[in-house]
Amino acid sequence: LEREQVYQMLGNKQKYQGYRDFVAQGNDEELLSFYNRGNMASVIGDKEFVSWLREEKIPELEDKEFVMQVLPTKLTIDNLLEIIADFYKVEIDSISNRDIGQKNSNPIRKSAMYICQQLGGFSLKEISSRFGLTHIGSVSFATTTVRKEMKNNKVFQRKMNRLKK
Repeated sequence: LEREQVYQMLGNKQKYQGYRDFVAQGNDEELLSFYNRGNMASVIGDKEFVSWLREEKIPELEDKEFVMQVLPTKLTIDNLLEIIADFYKVEIDSISNRDIGQKNSNPIRKSAMYICQQLGGFSLKEISSRFGLTHIGSVSFATTTVRKEMKNNKVFQRKMNRLKK
């Protein structure tokens, strides 16, 4: 593969940006928005097709839960926060508002960030903005912490699985 020749042909001083722009030509806004959120599509189609698939085809499948997880949904971060707050019987503000200081560890807040990323398909930037964080690395750290805890703590893993459902 001769990458440099391709970059030269695209004629952009910033070769990766030039390549990205070339590949993105012809994509519509909906498709770009979907992939910019970090989603991996299992179904690509217009709204009518996705609705038809959900309403008519999914009921025929045995593993409905898996299919529902991979289809795009209309949930917002606020919708997810409402569900999480109800699950834990806490106020939404106690999840979404930031406590200052290293000693303030909020496992429910970290779990909420994880759920927003995993089930909502939201980007680190979108999550950090809604949770009042200035760095996307804080979200990444929180979601990694939740994954490790799920791996090492079966009780926590079962609780997270109930929350996901």
